[in-house]
Amino acid sequence: MKNRSLLWQYIMRTLILVVLITMVLFVSSPVIYLANHSTSMAIQIVTGIVYIAGFLIAIAIAWQAYQSVWKQSTHRLTITDVGLVIKTWILFYVIEVLMQILNELVFHQVGTKNDQAISHLLRSNPTVLLLLSFSVIFLSPVLEELVFRGYLIRGVFDRFPKWLSLVASGLIFSSGHLSSNIISFFIYAFLGMLLAYVYFKSEKIEVAIMVHFLNNLLATILMIISLYKVKG
Repeated sequence: MKNRSLLWQYIMRTLILVVLITMVLFVSSPVIYLANHSTSMAIQIVTGIVYIAGFLIAIAIAWQAYQSVWKQSTHRLTITDVGLVIKTWILFYVIEVLMQILNELVFHQVGTKNDQAISHLLRSNPTVLLLLSFSVIFLSPVLEELVFRGYLIRGVFDRFPKWLSLVASGLIFSSGHLSSNIISFFIYAFLGMLLAYVYFKSEKIEVAIMVHFLNNLLATILMIISLYKVKG
């Protein structure tokens, strides 16, 4: 009876995870619509409000899901946590640069397909540039960490060894990003694994969010700079 109850709980949590991941994948639909359609400023403003509101609702749902499977003891960041954030961010940046070089040498591809898709959206119009930059930097790290680290690890892989949770978190996280080859896939997989590592290390979802925030901040700034260079 107990085993049947645990199996049912696992099935339900897995289904909830699928819903959360689907939410992550489709939350950017309003911005994609604006990027691909010529609309009036009024429609752009309304769509932008719907986009931000949808993102905030998604974050609230993900937060409730995370809270339902794990009661984090503290949310206060310490000096040690800040140091872990900085060291992990630098480590990933070095790994990413090396893998991007390898990607260019092997597949002759500059940047990942996911970065190219974001760059295309940023280039579409100023409203999308503003909305997407804001959400990628400030909202996506929160939503994605609550889902791919918080709920996935604590809700679905809580009974598995930590190393398996770490690997699964990285692979599933990477599957939610566009990749055109194995190297670009593992760029996001390694990021996901590092984020899972700092989450396990600190036992605070906020630490993983901060690393993700710094990564997206730098990537977005570099994309915007490259866009202005092209326009210039």
